[in-house]
Amino acid sequence: MKRKHRFSSLLLLSVFYFSIPAYSNALFQEIRLTGTVRDKGGETLPGVTVKLKGTNTGTITDEKGNYSIRLPDGNGTLVFTFIGFDKREIPVNSRSVIDIILERSANTSLNEAVVIGYGTQLKRDLTSSVSTMKGSEIEKYNVNSFQSAMQGQMAGVEMYESSGVPGAAVNVRIRGLNTINGSAGPLYVIDGVPMFSGGGGDGDAPITNDANLGGTQTNIMADINPNDIESIEVLKDAASAAIYGARGSGGVILITTKRAKNGKTNFNFSATTGFTEISKEKALLNGPQLLMIMDEAHRNSFYSDPANEGLPLTPTPMPEIMNFDRGMADTTDVNQLKAILRTGLFQDISLSASSGTSRTKFYLSGTYKRTLANIRGSEMNQYNLRVNIDHTFNKHIRFGGTIAPSLNKEFRLGSGTVTTAGGYGAAISTNLPIYPLYNHDGTYFNPWANPLAFRDRDLYSNNSRRTRLQGSVYFEADLAKGLKFRTNAQREDWNQLGLTFMEGLLRFRTSNSGSISPFPDDQLAKGQHQNSFGWMNSVESFLTYDRTLGKYHKINAVGGMRFSKNDALYEAMYGENFANSNFLYPSQAASISTGFQTGAVGEPAANLGYFLRVNYKYHDKYFLSFIVNRDGSSRFGRNHRFGTFPAVSGGWVISDERFMKGNRFVDFLKIRASVGLTGNAQGISNVVAIPSWSTSLNTSGYMGTATSNPARPANADLRWEKGVKLDGGLDMAFANSRINATFDVYHYTTRDMLLAIPTGTTFGFGLPSTSPTYLENRGSLINKGIEFSINTINIQGDFTWKTNFNITRNMTEVVSLGGLTPDLISGGKGDIYLYEGREGPVYNLIEWVGVDPETGGELIRDQNGKVVLASSLNAMELAAARKPQFNTLPAPKFYGGIGNTFSYKGFDLSIFFSFRVGNYLLDAGERVASYVGNISYDNSGSKIYIGNLPTTMLNRWTHPGQVTDVPKVYYNDATNDVLRTYNTTRFLSDASFIRLKNLQLAYTLPKSIISALRLRSARLSFTGQNLFLLTKFKGVDPEAITVSGDYRERNIAYGIIGNVVPQSRMMTFGLNIGF
Repeated sequence: MKRKHRFSSLLLLSVFYFSIPAYSNALFQEIRLTGTVRDKGGETLPGVTVKLKGTNTGTITDEKGNYSIRLPDGNGTLVFTFIGFDKREIPVNSRSVIDIILERSANTSLNEAVVIGYGTQLKRDLTSSVSTMKGSEIEKYNVNSFQSAMQGQMAGVEMYESSGVPGAAVNVRIRGLNTINGSAGPLYVIDGVPMFSGGGGDGDAPITNDANLGGTQTNIMADINPNDIESIEVLKDAASAAIYGARGSGGVILITTKRAKNGKTNFNFSATTGFTEISKEKALLNGPQLLMIMDEAHRNSFYSDPANEGLPLTPTPMPEIMNFDRGMADTTDVNQLKAILRTGLFQDISLSASSGTSRTKFYLSGTYKRTLANIRGSEMNQYNLRVNIDHTFNKHIRFGGTIAPSLNKEFRLGSGTVTTAGGYGAAISTNLPIYPLYNHDGTYFNPWANPLAFRDRDLYSNNSRRTRLQGSVYFEADLAKGLKFRTNAQREDWNQLGLTFMEGLLRFRTSNSGSISPFPDDQLAKGQHQNSFGWMNSVESFLTYDRTLGKYHKINAVGGMRFSKNDALYEAMYGENFANSNFLYPSQAASISTGFQTGAVGEPAANLGYFLRVNYKYHDKYFLSFIVNRDGSSRFGRNHRFGTFPAVSGGWVISDERFMKGNRFVDFLKIRASVGLTGNAQGISNVVAIPSWSTSLNTSGYMGTATSNPARPANADLRWEKGVKLDGGLDMAFANSRINATFDVYHYTTRDMLLAIPTGTTFGFGLPSTSPTYLENRGSLINKGIEFSINTINIQGDFTWKTNFNITRNMTEVVSLGGLTPDLISGGKGDIYLYEGREGPVYNLIEWVGVDPETGGELIRDQNGKVVLASSLNAMELAAARKPQFNTLPAPKFYGGIGNTFSYKGFDLSIFFSFRVGNYLLDAGERVASYVGNISYDNSGSKIYIGNLPTTMLNRWTHPGQVTDVPKVYYNDATNDVLRTYNTTRFLSDASFIRLKNLQLAYTLPKSIISALRLRSARLSFTGQNLFLLTKFKGVDPEAITVSGDYRERNIAYGIIGNVVPQSRMMTFGLNIGF
């Protein structure tokens, strides 16, 4: 019995022992979990990584987005990761099936909203070519105009500054030159409303009230406060710009200003101050060097005349100026350039407030900016105020408005080619180092060019004041599900007043004898009052429809109309002979000139347009867009006032296709293409298509009565310039969206160009002349090019390094001049031509070969290509020797920019370089200064034939056998210096450059310090601009161009420069506080 019990116990123990593994497997049994991963649109995602958090257990989804994974138990968390999508963590909770949806990463630039005409679009959905610059990038620059911050930042966008003078005009060109006689500049739109951007109401013509300021045309876009800008979008192709019709032919720049968001009231205060200095001084001869060259030049000229052989040398001619002789010249050495230059000052103080509730939001900002120029006596003061208000009346109705007044006050001395108003122009040309600044009695020496005299506000006053008031309101209502109505109304007024007063001591005055005298014998004070002013009214109303049809079809449509009317007017008054200096206004003078316009003259214009855009999206990866715009302009002939401008574009996100799902490197790949038609009406006169008459006092007519004469015939068939634009592009993202790149290729054809042709004498209009005054539609040109831009995140973490780079190659080719010869479509007084079948514009110059080592004479190629002495040719032969310089064009072969941003904890450093490659500038100012006696003034019947000379004259030819590139010098010698009045390739120079445009080092205070100071944010910064320049250009600044009020000159002769004021080098310190 006992044995039986023992056996039973052993059996039970054996069963228990062998059942432990089975029980353990039942208790800790592995589970198999499956599922499918899709995106938000329902598409399956292959290649998604699925891992058990905290372990190495994992798998990836197959080509159908399915996965299967074995887990040790029903606990734990699954982690789903996929390039370009947000990571998701899902608890298992003992489930056997888990299907999830991954959403695209919110931090990728592809999901950013991009402002387009009359709406916004996700960047990944764009089928057109659009570039963006954020306000945070603009804020890194201390500039008078936001345009200056755009240089090199966006592919396809060129920005040229005409001068280093604050507020000087700029040229902005998008994808090249699309017109000859019209405006090639973009349309500017602020918060959806087109704005007044230049003379005539559109285009980018500068507005200048005083002829004394030549070379420093003003920039009306400086009225826009850069601190108020949230973002800038540039619409470059027809698909993006066609919705603005004919006004968008030169591209469109959309400016979105800051608006408030929901939350408590936030204040931001910023203050910036620093100094500027001229980036490069022109090297000029000092007094003894100038006299040495003058003596040598006079000797060479005197003995070059065979009649003077053996005769004693006469004294070197000196300027016939009161109280001046050779003895004074020998003992005087004044650096006139140093006398007018100084360390400039930049100050910018800005305060803004924003607040928002669920009903009402407001943004308020005010800015004061002061710039003391590097030219003594010149300064600019800018005042800006902006109020943006948005109100939600109920869940269906919203309205709001904007008001933005600005005041721009400038005081300038002469610059550029102007030499009669003190300042930079006189310092490098007519103000010689042998001139003292004061006479022995303490009065100003040579006051009509003396910079100290012109800085005396009792003697000279040149004030320019521009006021501008922009106001707009909008009303928006939800009419039905997905259907929205909006209307915008805008009013803009501007007034630029130029008031100049010049005491008789300073001025040239034409006396009764017809001579001009700089002496104070009977000088009369002069007062000049010029006023340019204008206005623009516009209204636009449109419907927006958004609808999702089924699961995969989405439609967005915008349709509406717009109407605008504007006028730009001008009036002036000129007076002289004032009782004393307390009287400044022309109306207070004893004599008021009848040669000036004393009444307002304007040219009103109106535009009417209808537009429709339909965007269609299928499966979130196929896109199609159609736009049609019907525009009418009062500028054209009655037979062609309206034009229709359609565009179509499409896009395909290839990376979302199944065959790309297994690719683990390419996050995003989209191909897009567009074609469309645009028109151009910008920049031409508002009355160019109708007959015009001129009135004058005809003293030779019957009893001296006024007459009216036909000046220009009507052209009822004058019509829009038409641009056929094709664009194709790739948008790409790689390496978990750390690399984003865009590539574009484009081909634009402009047809029916608006060309000015000579009015024949048989027409019976105007005087017999070959001056082009009659516009016809003729000829065509092509712009074609490629663009590439890339943004990378090189290192990410506590230390971050980001890089951005863009480069553009554009070529403008003239297809046809419509039967006109190149000389009729020329610029720069014949130095710039356009040739059919060639890239342009093209310099048309005498080819300079060098200096003859035996004679020191200038060698050129004649019309047959033979090397000859220039002095051996007559004027007709010299003119015939001009040849097109096809390999040295003013337009760059490449342009762009490269920037790097480094950040570590609270520190960040940004460095940006801009560059141009392959363009040439013709330095006409250097040509004038390189011949002794080439600057002349009539001085009471006697000529002053002398001007400042560059230090290159020290390398002049002096003896036979000498090899040099500076010819033998002569004194005011038209016989030997025959090229003194001709621009030649001697002064054509490679203007390629790379410039450190901006450097900023900043520190953001940590939250612990900010909290202790009871602030919301605090940031300190140091900024440097134009700190470094690498170039082979022989002049002072390779960025300079000439900006003219004449559009043809501005479009094709921009590369011919005069006495350039170089860009300023700037260093500033800034403080930004949020509270």
